[in-house]
Amino acid sequence: MQKVSIGLLAVALELLTGCAGVVSLHPLVMDSDKDAFFDPALVGSWREISPDDKPESAGGQVYVVTRYGQNGYKASTTDEGVEKSVVFHILKLKDRYLLDVRDDLGDAALPTHVYFGLTLQIDILKLSEMDTPWLKQQVAAREGLRSEVLTEADVDGKVVITSPEGDLRKYFLPLAADSRSFANESELHRVK
Repeated sequence: MQKVSIGLLAVALELLTGCAGVVSLHPLVMDSDKDAFFDPALVGSWREISPDDKPESAGGQVYVVTRYGQNGYKASTTDEGVEKSVVFHILKLKDRYLLDVRDDLGDAALPTHVYFGLTLQIDILKLSEMDTPWLKQQVAAREGLRSEVLTEADVDGKVVITSPEGDLRKYFLPLAADSRSFANESELHRVK
């Protein structure tokens, strides 16, 4: 029975999280948490810039970030005529923000959380995935942090953290402070 449920979980997670290599079933931060941080500078429209683009060019996906609840954000974009959105909350770390991103409640059958590092420089956002081989090894080996490494063909190597919120903060947050956890930085520029 466990193999069947892990298989179904793998399929559900692949549908919900795309390529993310590390996901969690529980949030690190929620709207009502005293540690939830709201920065009004993130609200607005942002265009993703590829390394080949010039900042003033019109190419790239546009994301509209609005306030969601007391301390949260909603980021929406349109892809092939279909609006897609995610809700996220922020924890402020020493040198970056840590984004806790989940699928919008209207879209997700099984809410999952994906974490990103973000730095903000006036009108430029730099967003980094928490998805490195080092991070996957640390999560899988960290005592006190419950996780499953999925081995189904479609999601081979995806790590699902199943620890509750308290354990997640205690054992996962130290990994977020390590730069080896972050890769694949994207750059977004404010649309003026």
